[in-house]
Amino acid sequence: MIKERIIQFLSTEGLSPSQFAEKLGIQRSSISHILSGRNKPSYDFFSRLISKYPTISLEWFFNGKGPIFKDTASDLFSEEVVLNEELNTPIKNTDVNPTNEITNVKSINKIVMLFTDGTFEVFSNQL
Repeated sequence: MIKERIIQFLSTEGLSPSQFAEKLGIQRSSISHILSGRNKPSYDFFSRLISKYPTISLEWFFNGKGPIFKDTASDLFSEEVVLNEELNTPIKNTDVNPTNEITNVKSINKIVMLFTDGTFEVFSNQL
């Protein structure tokens, strides 16, 4: 059930239900009602969840399948394409000369994410 996965997520993140409610910007009673089984999480709950925790796997949340968190390295590469398509800005990953021959193929080698708490994560596109 989803409420058990919320409890597992809170444990993984080291959050109390009230801290979690505060992070999502929802009332504490909403989390309490979800955890007690009185209410089911709403669309707004999941919308806020993925806004605050973009690496969480919704498949895990809904179905209990796979890891709690997405494989962020591969998801970051695929999400860049989606986000750029939504903004109607093409991704420039090649240099093209006037004869339309590809002269220099560029690809992402490494992404470094710096967090406000001073920690960082490095994602490498190596097989």
